[in-house]
Amino acid sequence: MKRDGEKDETIEANYPNRDTSQRSGLVQRVLAYLKHDMVFLSINVTNTHWYLAVINAVKREVQVLDSLGEMFGCRARLRKQIDFILEDTGPKEHKWLDVEVDTWPVREIFRRKLLQTDGFSCGLFLINFMEYWTGNDLSDEFNRDDMKEFRLKLAAILLLLELNKRKVAPYLDRDENIESPSDCAIIENP
Repeated sequence: MKRDGEKDETIEANYPNRDTSQRSGLVQRVLAYLKHDMVFLSINVTNTHWYLAVINAVKREVQVLDSLGEMFGCRARLRKQIDFILEDTGPKEHKWLDVEVDTWPVREIFRRKLLQTDGFSCGLFLINFMEYWTGNDLSDEFNRDDMKEFRLKLAAILLLLELNKRKVAPYLDRDENIESPSDCAIIENP
């Protein structure tokens, strides 16, 4: 999105050939966005901070959830991609009544509210925002103190996940009664 949003470059210059996999990937991604009421975009700022931008098509607003209470822009870039794809593919049926996302208001959910006080938990907050954001508010409360426990829980989930190709899990004792990877226990000296 960053490259496609640069003022000096046209999006056509970035995707010159209709038959390239890069262009078809963009088409699939944008058309997938248009099929959903909410699109979660994890945004990285200068390789140091992550925040969540939610494109809420039902409310026609961009919702920003940032653990540092700041805001950075992505609307114009997304609009440029959407316009390019719809022009290229023709009008398709989609859920969005209005694709002019750059005109939608931006609602900063935690404006000037510092949730994160360290320099490394923004990704954990982002994952929690994705899990608990309903489009109106958070379905569960969490704070900076919860991130230490969540960090361990996330590690256990990833280790025990069936998709874990490295299979580090044999070092851990599996409890056959565990029904979900989110049900985990801290194991001393694995």
